[in-house]
Amino acid sequence: MVLQSTGRISLSNVQTEFGGTNPILLSEYFANSATGYTTGVTGIPNSTTNPSTSIKLSQFYGKAKPLPPSANTWQYFNNSYCSDGEYASRQYPSKSTTSMQDILNNVINTPSYIAVFVYDGPEITAGTWEVSYISAPNTVSLMYSRYGSMTPYNPNNRYIYIHINRATAAGVYSSKAYATLI
Repeated sequence: MVLQSTGRISLSNVQTEFGGTNPILLSEYFANSATGYTTGVTGIPNSTTNPSTSIKLSQFYGKAKPLPPSANTWQYFNNSYCSDGEYASRQYPSKSTTSMQDILNNVINTPSYIAVFVYDGPEITAGTWEVSYISAPNTVSLMYSRYGSMTPYNPNNRYIYIHINRATAAGVYSSKAYATLI
């Protein structure tokens, strides 16, 4: 639900949208408050030691609590690579019996995997994927840093899928302008 854009707004409206307990204190809703109720909401000020910093109900017009990423939200990009020895497992499944969703489901069902690199360039047997499942956080960091390095070498045949929650837990998730969330 999004809070109204006009009219009277109350502490109760804010609490209903963002959470909280009674008694309601407006100070709970600073963006950097320990409660975390408004973390990620644009236009909500941080609390500071400066006494002139204030938070007003009017700052909540049109605001909504951000939805957390689902347990299986992915970050996708191409034009990078995973080197030999940087993966936990490498397989060559048939494209006729294994879909990209099957590959992502294998990551989901294997808690140690945090990403997968899929390649189907000309060196790979026709009709197959080269699938490298990744469990080492360092490999994810390397794939980010290698972005753009494969431009002369089939960059669009190199698929990187990073499991956002697992990469975040491992401390290697990074929001990148060249990546998309799926």
